[in-house]
Amino acid sequence: MHEGQLVVPIQNVGAGPVLNIRGGAEAVGGGVITGSGRSFHPVEGLSAGQSNAVVFEPQVGNLEPKTQITIRLLYEDIAGVTHATDLRYSASAKAFQCTVIEPPVALADSPLKTTDANAPIAPWPAAA
Repeated sequence: MHEGQLVVPIQNVGAGPVLNIRGGAEAVGGGVITGSGRSFHPVEGLSAGQSNAVVFEPQVGNLEPKTQITIRLLYEDIAGVTHATDLRYSASAKAFQCTVIEPPVALADSPLKTTDANAPIAPWPAAA
């Protein structure tokens, strides 16, 4: 956390570049969603082996992980195909779990429950 924003370091472990890295996040405490947000400024591109960070800005509540935080990262390959990685962080175990979602990526597959956290799942660039 930095000044109310959730900053998540990322690294491209694939063989090729990824584009428009963005996502949504939800914090959970006591079995309820205590905050949700999304990235407003995607990482434009990341070469294989390179690192950067995605910044999530809270829309409702705050993104401080009480019990768990769930994140869906979305990105395109150079052919324009959308891929996703779901991340779950357990505050009690201090452990991450990651799942790579194979295309096609759909809203129905999202682990996120709130509308604002799911907003980045729309095709990029988002329709006006």
